[in-house]
Amino acid sequence: MDDRFGQIMIENLRRRQCDLAGVETCKSLESQKERLLSNGWETASAVNMMVVYSRLPQAEASRSQLSPEVEDDSMREKWKL
Repeated sequence: MDDRFGQIMIENLRRRQCDLAGVETCKSLESQKERLLSNGWETASAVNMMVVYSRLPQAEASRSQLSPEVEDDSMREKWKL
């Protein structure tokens, strides 16, 4: 969320009165895991959206095809947030 894309996304959501609670403390997958562990969780793991998408059953993945803009390499990188 520290890059320009993340900043614009957060600004757009705030303009629509849709604040992402905790976004300031969840800068990365690693910081999210650390936050959970420091608050008493025994274990924590996190993955980006590309990992989630790659784990979908093939039938589900083909049903929910990535839109053309996500298939663009620059947008694909944003799914890794």
